[in-house]
Order: sequence, then C-alpha cells, then structure tokens
Amino acid sequence: MKRRGIDTAGLASTLLAINDRSGAEVWKKVVNDPPAVMDSLHFMSMRTRDDWLEYSVDHDLIIAGKGDRTFAVNATTGDEVWKAPMRGNQPLILGPETFINQAGHTYDVKTGKLISGAALFRRGGCNYAVGNVNLLFLRSNCAAYVDVKTGKQFNIRSLRSGCSNSLVAADGLLNVPCFSMGCVCNYPIQTSFAMRHMPETEAWLGNNPIKFERPVSTPDE
Repeated sequence: MKRRGIDTAGLASTLLAINDRSGAEVWKKVVNDPPAVMDSLHFMSMRTRDDWLEYSVDHDLIIAGKGDRTFAVNATTGDEVWKAPMRGNQPLILGPETFINQAGHTYDVKTGKLISGAALFRRGGCNYAVGNVNLLFLRSNCAAYVDVKTGKQFNIRSLRSGCSNSLVAADGLLNVPCFSMGCVCNYPIQTSFAMRHMPETEAWLGNNPIKFERPVSTPDE
C-alpha cells in the first residue's frame, strides 16, 4: 500500500448492520485505527491485534476493537456507548454483566470499566480460555479450570487441552476430547475423557478420614 502511495497511518474497518429479511442496510459505522502489528504469525498473536467483535444479548451491545482500542455500540442504532484504551484479547468470555479478556481481567459490559485488576488466570502455552458464569477453562501449561468466585485454580496434571481449547462444559459434564494428537510437547497423557461433579464422594472418607503422611527422611537414610 505504501508503494502505491496509500496512507497507512489509519486503516478503515466497517461495522455494517443489515436487515435479515430484506437485506437493506440498517446502519454503518466506520472506524480508523493504525494497522495491526503482527510480530508473530501465531494465531493468538494475530487474534489479539486484528479486528474483532462480540455481541452482548443481555444489553444489545456490540463490543469490538482492534489493537489497544476497544469500544461498544448499540446494536439497534449503531450509536457508540463507550470506548476504552485497552486490548480486548479476544475471544472475550462474555457474561450477563461482565466480560473477561484473555489476560484474565474483568470488565463491566455496560461501561467498559475495569472491575478487577487482579488476573483470574495466567495462560501458558498455545491456547485460549473459555468459560461460563462459574468456571473458566484454559491451558495453564497443563489443562486447568478456575473457580470464578474464589479465583482458585485447579490443574489437571500431565495433559494438555490442545492448541485450540478442547475443554467443553456442557449439560453438567466437562468434556475433554483429545486435541493434542501430533503435538511434540512433553505431556505424557493423551486421551479423551469427561468429568462430572460428584460432591457425594466426600462421604466415602467417613467420619474419621485416614490421613497419609510422608515420613520425614534424615540425611543419613
């Protein structure tokens, strides 16, 4: 584009709303942002820097952005509701009142304001986090899930969830199909499985659960 004499300081991105019955244009919004800087060809790097958008059905808001700019518009009218100098790090984990980005930070859907600066998780390895109102699922080197309310993380040791997230919570199960075939990472367990919440298993310990303690070794042993 520079060789053709085209100014690349700002590149236009267009949001277009179309009537699903007639195909007529309802509204259009054009935003100009600097071009995305791709310092890596990895899909997570490209995803977080280029154009993206999501829709909040609870507030009829389209949340979109590019690079270090995020904004929201009314999906019915196209009017801008808020904008913020933050990287969306999509895909966003979008809830009724808040959304969580891929850096683990929580924001208010209606205002875009940061609610919690403390990250709920720290990703490790190629992957991205998904979740629902109670739990977040991600690859933190090994597969892991996080309790949204407490922020406590539980690691599923010795296996990974694949380069794309295969931790699928549905109908009371955590389904984990094996998405790591062909991977050369050093994770010894490659299998598909499902997990179900079974709080009643705590009763298996009885009233006086046995505690197994590892004996302390001395330097001479």
